[in-house]
Amino acid sequence: MKPSHRIRSLLSVCASLALAACAGELDGATFGAPASLTDDSSATDSPSTSRPGAPLPPAVTAPNTDDTVTQTPALSQPSNTLPGNLPTTPVAPAPVQPATEPVVPVVPLASILWTDEIQTSDQGLFGFSQFQLERPIGQSVGGSDQVNLTRVPNPIGPGFALKHVATFDNNGGSRSQACIYSFANPTFEKQVKSPEGIWIAQEWYFPAPLSAGNQLDSNPWMNLWDFHSVGAGERWHTQPGLQLAEDGSMRVKWSWSAENPETGWSQIDLPVGEWFDVEMHYVWSSSGTTVSLWINGDLALEQHGVITKGSTHNSVETYSKFYGSANGGPSWSPSPSVKYMRNYRMAGERIWR
Repeated sequence: MKPSHRIRSLLSVCASLALAACAGELDGATFGAPASLTDDSSATDSPSTSRPGAPLPPAVTAPNTDDTVTQTPALSQPSNTLPGNLPTTPVAPAPVQPATEPVVPVVPLASILWTDEIQTSDQGLFGFSQFQLERPIGQSVGGSDQVNLTRVPNPIGPGFALKHVATFDNNGGSRSQACIYSFANPTFEKQVKSPEGIWIAQEWYFPAPLSAGNQLDSNPWMNLWDFHSVGAGERWHTQPGLQLAEDGSMRVKWSWSAENPETGWSQIDLPVGEWFDVEMHYVWSSSGTTVSLWINGDLALEQHGVITKGSTHNSVETYSKFYGSANGGPSWSPSPSVKYMRNYRMAGERIWR
């Protein structure tokens, strides 16, 4: 072989060995993040703060729409690499445990002992003991455009309701009421005579505020809900009775026919133009007890040390009422007046949740 050929061959071998050595050296040290960790179309606009040889900062993701926030933990320096280098083979991060919602105690619903049949029956008394219509007060009548109590479609939604119609004027007023008697309703009989008493809730709907002039409390009167305590030829007929203010404020108070003073007016109004819940805790007792009234779950009236039962009384009655008169003062308006009622429930504990 000619010398020139031998020299060229030796040079070629050296070049190959040099390239191989360089490639082997670079093959063990790749700077920066591997391709799988580089920015892509989902990356944020925040500038990178990483540098060769430093651990990557934690990736922060936007909160999910279900309020569960997942964070990607920071990558730690693997033990099988030289300082300042990331591994040549990907190392899976530790499993991420999703955040959990705080545990909120579940309040059980009250155990309802009795409810009406307004939604399930289209005839009869819908679970009540009696309906009463009077026009004028004291004179029983059939239904008319001046006084009535009928099952009708819910005026502002699905389902049904009882519609009380009554005329509260100076022609004797009127009465439209659904009654429950302890001697006719075993559930009411048992619970109302228990030491803890009874919780009764109803839903009411007033299409418009009711008023009789601009005074708070003068001659006109209207009773929306009351209890009677009865026995031995004696009837405590308003024990108590829920009276409505005359001035259109839709505030209420309790009046009593025996033993107890009436309350002041509530600071909470009965809502108008929507269904709302009114609940009462009633204890039948010949010694001092406490009675309470809530409107949409807020305490509106509470009276302590009241007597609700005469010493010889043996039965209790409760009335969902629309009952009143102008009584020599301004007539109530609108005339006739309208009140809707549904979802009458009884329980041995607070019903509202």
